[in-house]
Amino acid sequence: MLSVSERAETARRAKRAYKARRSAGWVLGEPVPKLATVYARDNGVCYLCGERTTPPLGKATDPRDPKRPTIDHLVALSRGGKDTYANVKLACMLCNRRKSNR
Repeated sequence: MLSVSERAETARRAKRAYKARRSAGWVLGEPVPKLATVYARDNGVCYLCGERTTPPLGKATDPRDPKRPTIDHLVALSRGGKDTYANVKLACMLCNRRKSNR
């Protein structure tokens, strides 16, 4: 049986390993979804409200823009969803914030 500190250390190691795989661009043997690719696949349309989102401009995109495109996980990561193209859709920031992890 692991002590509380050992369990916490195991969780930290797993999180670091996940972040390393994600920053390398791969999780679960699949490429991590990129905003530009999801934007092109979904034609720049928010799947929740059906309105066109602002084209992604990288660092130049205004973080306060409510129509800024974001990646929304259909099954939230916090609820066991995976970070794969099959589990993501394009959503404007306003809709994504309203939806939260539902």
